[in-house]
Amino acid sequence: MPTLDHTISPDWFTDKGCFQQFKEFVKQMELAIQHKFDPQRPVDHLLKEKSVFIDEILISGWLHFLTDQADSHCLLAVGGYGREELFPHSDIDVAIVLNTEIDPVVHERIASF
Repeated sequence: MPTLDHTISPDWFTDKGCFQQFKEFVKQMELAIQHKFDPQRPVDHLLKEKSVFIDEILISGWLHFLTDQADSHCLLAVGGYGREELFPHSDIDVAIVLNTEIDPVVHERIASF
């Protein structure tokens, strides 16, 4: 994975400008992947690289918002993202599987996620 100017900080999920930080982070990654693109070579490794990058963002958010409940429930990557075939402009499809009946605290945490 390319080196980026930022790493995901837990503060990003609470800062007022968090969406801007994430947009810039994703933009940097997409540019890094674009620079690696060679029309004469397969793109499988680039698709996987983008999927792994999105994994990092979603896992960080999942752990931040669900805190001590994160291990009790499951965030699944599905579709092209789940196959690690995340093309440019692809949707990022996920499913949330709950281990138990949802309680109000977990509901609020998932809604914040």
